[in-house]
Amino acid sequence: MTGGAGLAGGGLMVERLLGLPDDFQIVALAGRNQQLLVRYRSLAAAHPGRLCALGHASTIERVMACADLAVTKPGGLTVSECLAVGLPMVLISPIPGQEERNADYLMEHGVAVKAPDMVALEFKIS
Repeated sequence: MTGGAGLAGGGLMVERLLGLPDDFQIVALAGRNQQLLVRYRSLAAAHPGRLCALGHASTIERVMACADLAVTKPGGLTVSECLAVGLPMVLISPIPGQEERNADYLMEHGVAVKAPDMVALEFKIS
């Protein structure tokens, strides 16, 4: 989950994660960002069975219930939803201010790790 504005480079992130040799499936959420959804769907077509591309999800709790891990920006609502279902997080691209403070709090309490760049994200996912 990269935020509807696509600020975290979701397309590149998903593409790089799909290049990892590990066997896992990605559910990429584009929110209302249609351009990002098109990119995700293109990647899904190139990686059958490895990527599920979704637009806006009004039942995010169902998506989270199926997940082992959330890679997400540390926005207040998203992290609250992850906490409510007990979903561990890898935090990416926090916006200065509140999201940075959210990230610090979550890491201090052991429910998240932070990936400050793509190399760190690939390492932590692996």
